Order: sequence, then C-alpha cells, then structure tokens
Amino acid sequence: MSKTAYIAKYANDAQYHGDTSRLSGSALELFIKNPSAYEAWRRGVYVPRSTPALAFGSYFHALLFEPDTVKDRFAIEPEDEDPKRAGKCIRRSTNVYKAWKAKEVRSGKTVVDFEDAVKVGPMVDAIVATPSIHHLLTREDGRNEVPLHWLIEGDGRPMRAKLDRVIPETRTIVELKTDRDPDLDSNSQRWALYDRGLHRKAFIYLDACRQVWGGNWTMVHIFVRTEGRPIVVPTFTEVDSPAVQLGEIEVKRAIARLEECEISNDFRTPYELGAVGYAPRPLPIPGPKLSELEFEGGGAVELDVDGEEVSL
Repeated sequence: MSKTAYIAKYANDAQYHGDTSRLSGSALELFIKNPSAYEAWRRGVYVPRSTPALAFGSYFHALLFEPDTVKDRFAIEPEDEDPKRAGKCIRRSTNVYKAWKAKEVRSGKTVVDFEDAVKVGPMVDAIVATPSIHHLLTREDGRNEVPLHWLIEGDGRPMRAKLDRVIPETRTIVELKTDRDPDLDSNSQRWALYDRGLHRKAFIYLDACRQVWGGNWTMVHIFVRTEGRPIVVPTFTEVDSPAVQLGEIEVKRAIARLEECEISNDFRTPYELGAVGYAPRPLPIPGPKLSELEFEGGGAVELDVDGEEVSL
C-alpha cells in the first residue's frame, strides 16, 4: 500500500455513497448513460431510483457479506395471516401495510418484497452446492465489503471502490450478481459482462487491487439466477483478458470525455440543447448493439451483424 492507494474507512454505506470527491465505477457508468444525471450526483442532488430488484440485490449481498447489518438495514414485507394467502405478502393496498411500510422507511430501512425474500434460501443453497464458489466466499483469509482509494492508472484521477470480497493471499476479487435471465448460462453471462458494463468495472477493480496490494489479480463474477431453479455461473476475468482490455479503453475514453465536460462545465446531452446548427457530440461510450465478443482459446473474435469475423 502507498499514500495514494490504500484501504479507506467510512462510517457507513451512506457516507461511502455520498463521497463525491472521488470517481467510482458506478458514478462513471452514470456519466456514460446520462451526463446530466452525473452532474446532479456530483452536486449531491441526484437521488437514484429505488426498485424492488435493487432492494433484493442489496439484501442478498448483505446476507452473504455483511450478515450482522441485515437486521438494521432491511425490512421484509410481512406475510399475510390469511390462510388463503399463505406464502404471500399482506395486501399492499391496505392501511395496515401502508402504515408498516411508512414506519420502516422512516427508520431508514430498505423494504424487501416478501416474494423476493423467499428466493434467498434456494439461492444460498445453490452457492453451497458449488464447492469452488462456496470456498471463495468462506475462506477465513478473505475480506468482505472493502472500500479502496487509489489514483487510476494513466490518468491520476482519484478513485474509490467498494469490493464485495477480496482474498489478498490468492489475489482474487469476488463480485456477486443476481440475474433474472431464465436461460442463464456461460454464453449469456459473457454477454452480460458487456451489456452491463461489468468489463469496465473489472478493469477499475483490478487496477485498484494491483495498486493497493501489488501483483496481478483475478476477478470472479458470480451470477446467481433468481427465477426458477437457482443456478450459479462463475466467470473468471484476468488483467490481460479481452474483456478487461476493452474495459480499460472505454474507461479511459469516458474519463477523457468527463474531463471535457468538467472544463466546459457543460454536461448536457444533444437532446437537451435543441440549438439550431448544433452538431451533436457522441455520447461517451456507445453500448454494444451490433457486435459481440466471443472467447476462443483465450483470444477474442468480434463478429459483425452478418456473423463475419472482423479484425480487432
């Protein structure tokens, strides 16, 4: 560790997420998707939209990585006492439910759908039934929910990240993701890396750990299916993998675009301007739509819309 790359300390999650002095992977993704929303986040006035899926993902993460905090952070919707509605939440339209939810929200807790909470048991069982993954999550030398500070390579911009789990002894990063894809398999999971921008976060996290602890690291994305029978699909990503190399290119391109916005203090996108004669600037990173990276023998092959191989 050094004076510029180290394990940070935050009092709680709210303090970590409220730190706008450093760029995080999530903040960069927000800039890529909506520069104006990023600018609002930078000023501390952006409030991300809460959804049942986000609440469930946070709950599942906490159960695995911060179980001692679950009781204080989350509230599970109560089950209906009517025998005819066994296994279901009390009706959300009732005053009883509305009063219960208002009380929990006032106390600062995140409300988790009853139907989602029921899925947790089988999902945990699926992880336990996958020995290699279960071992990664239970090794005594691992550390959970680790906040890091560092300066990103080649740019020097102050960064922060909070990693689900790190194992310094084996130089392994573990990131858990829930997925509703009913056909979740290794191929759909590979595409999810690009579709969700996880290849960019992989570069950011690997860069952080390399600077804090040194050496070359491996990142393991663990996708757990939430619909139907839970399935665990891990993917191992290393510094020299095509995914991380592409992630590095896109992160640095987005940061360069961010610097332009900061210098001009103009975070508006073309559709927000509407000025006559205005030449639209491209959004920071075009999403992958017409091509897909496939892994072949450790290399990468890019296919065009007709399935023909093109050069990288």
